[in-house]
Amino acid sequence: MELLDRQDYRKLYVQLYEIILKKIEDKEWPVGFQIPIEQELCNVFKVSRATVRSAISELARQGYLTRQQGRGTFVSKKVISDKLTMFITFGELKKFPI
Repeated sequence: MELLDRQDYRKLYVQLYEIILKKIEDKEWPVGFQIPIEQELCNVFKVSRATVRSAISELARQGYLTRQQGRGTFVSKKVISDKLTMFITFGELKKFPI
């Protein structure tokens, strides 16, 4: 596991967010994978539960994680694409068969 840099200008929850996101994007934690519980992440990264919750909440808000009460937190498919396409005219739509 990567360590958090307490001398870094970025807040700890942002650093933790980036570490978890990298694990998801690198498929180290694939879709459906249950991530470690909050307390385990607190122990591994030596941070408070509030720090862990902030990072996880942001990842869940962005669609990378799904929380299931009583079961845990799981990696999910990202529902919304970062790169949305908007068609201006029906002519543009013809380029993309349905």
